[in-house]
Amino acid sequence: MKIYDTIIIGGGPAGLSAAKHLAYFKRDVLVIDRTTSPMYYNHNPIHNYLGAGQRLTGIRMQRQFQAETVSAGAEFRVGNVTHVSGKNGDFTVTIQSVNRQANSENYRTRTLLLTTGVAIIHPKINHDWGEWLLIASIAGACFYCRDCEAPLVQGKSVIVISVGSVNSAIDYARTLRQFAKNVRILIASDGFVPPQPEWRTRLDESGFEYDISSIRQANVVAPGRHQKIILENGKSLTANCFFVSTIRQPRIELARQLGLQLTDRNGVQTDISGKTSVPGVWAAGDVTPVARQIAVAVGSGNYAALMINRALDDMNA
Repeated sequence: MKIYDTIIIGGGPAGLSAAKHLAYFKRDVLVIDRTTSPMYYNHNPIHNYLGAGQRLTGIRMQRQFQAETVSAGAEFRVGNVTHVSGKNGDFTVTIQSVNRQANSENYRTRTLLLTTGVAIIHPKINHDWGEWLLIASIAGACFYCRDCEAPLVQGKSVIVISVGSVNSAIDYARTLRQFAKNVRILIASDGFVPPQPEWRTRLDESGFEYDISSIRQANVVAPGRHQKIILENGKSLTANCFFVSTIRQPRIELARQLGLQLTDRNGVQTDISGKTSVPGVWAAGDVTPVARQIAVAVGSGNYAALMINRALDDMNA
């Protein structure tokens, strides 16, 4: 069985940045990706990544990164990693097809890089979050990152839909207020964090109009111009666009299998170079406690790759 120099689990900006660097240095690199990164669903333009220009959307950037990585010589495989084991110099990675119809396959590698990212909690329509993905994939209809996308709501009427805490919802609304024409808060009663009795007091004090209810129906009549939400009680809300105040949970299942040290917020603990508590294993991007920005993910992936490349040199010495 072939032994790779590095297997990278997760094919978002961090993983692809690392793979490109390692391939450039003639390392045998395999990237395994479930294709569930938020980048695959982002059809909005990216404005805060240097070199992206004015029209490069998240999904186009993701495809460009992947093409550059494969062109550099890295292998790319779509699959779901179900198990990791081993030690520095000889790890085994078990992959199952995304549709789970094929048999599992094992791959061996000398080093590992986890760039498994985060799971994003979405709002629900009729108590089903899957229906919301249709809304999220419409360009200009729905935004998630206040640090990346707040300026895109300039002059618009916005509904902040919260599936997390009331404090996060209010913080989002305050950030957007400097750009938007008006901001209203909707606390999803079937969100990840159930509404608490004291939340109404916080919302009353915030000065924002608000509702606490689940969503029965959401319509995008004209993206970024005319959108509607119908609440469980029949009330109808209209806006130019939606902005989701969400929860992002680090994907740490594999980190737990390897026994990696975690932070108090369940991110993977690393040193500045991305090295984890287990020799031979690095982590980068959103699964670590960093600002969740594309530029940060790319940089952390590249830094981890630098250190992995040097570690491989030491193994060969």
